[in-house]
Amino acid sequence: MTRTRAARGSASAAAAAVATAVALSMALPGAARAQSPITPESANEARVDPEQTSQLLVDTGALAEAAQLLWDEGVALKDPLLFIEAAELWLDQAEAERSIPAAEAAVEGVAPALDMLYFLRDSATSKQWRPIADEHLDTVIARAEAIAPAAADLIAEIEAEQAAALLPPEPPPSKSAKPGTGLIAGGSAALVVGIAGLGLGVSGLAIGAAAQRDVEDPLVYADEHHAAELRGRRGNIMAGVGLGLGGVGLAAGVALLVLGVKKRERAGLGPASEEDPAVEATLTPLWLGGGAGLGVVGRF
Repeated sequence: MTRTRAARGSASAAAAAVATAVALSMALPGAARAQSPITPESANEARVDPEQTSQLLVDTGALAEAAQLLWDEGVALKDPLLFIEAAELWLDQAEAERSIPAAEAAVEGVAPALDMLYFLRDSATSKQWRPIADEHLDTVIARAEAIAPAAADLIAEIEAEQAAALLPPEPPPSKSAKPGTGLIAGGSAALVVGIAGLGLGVSGLAIGAAAQRDVEDPLVYADEHHAAELRGRRGNIMAGVGLGLGGVGLAAGVALLVLGVKKRERAGLGPASEEDPAVEATLTPLWLGGGAGLGVVGRF
């Protein structure tokens, strides 16, 4: 990263030096004759060594060092294509390391290449300096111009990632009830009530039957006869309330269970699991002061 910052710091000064050197070589005929001409062929040949060396660095993961090497060679050879290749490597480094300074180095590193390419395209330059063939200029310019927008997009993406990393973590999703759980629980409760009602009704019937036998017994005296009648009325009330409540509870419970199971199956979860509310009921004998019956013990 230190070398990346160094490249950014020296890019503007070096670019100005390159542009000045090229301009002077074009403006001074004597200077142009004193140096060897740079043609597309000679430029291609001069790029081979730095490009091969930089590729070896890239293969080891040293993207910043490879970019710096190409950029330095671009200054020495006055070659805009080496500046572009260096900027592309800085962009690759920024992508791999999520580094904003490397993306900024790519933008600054390509700047001298654009100046030189525009100079080649727009000026009647001497044949002493033609590192890029005329028929390839537009393609190379488009390649160079694509670097700054790509770096800007990458910088925005990295900044968004950094901002998101500062946000508090989202709470874990709450465990919601499975579809149909409420219906199944309600049906189970209704079944318990229905079974309890049936037990109460059966107990009332038993009490009423016992009281009826006492009432019809000719040996029963008046006081016992009156007590039997009271037991019979209570038994009848218990039977009526219990059987009615039991019938309604059983009907409602079965209906709710069926609806709950169907709703769960439509959701693709299958029938109720062992974790779901379930009904457990047990009939037990019920011994009362005036008779016997059935009771229910349940859990849901």
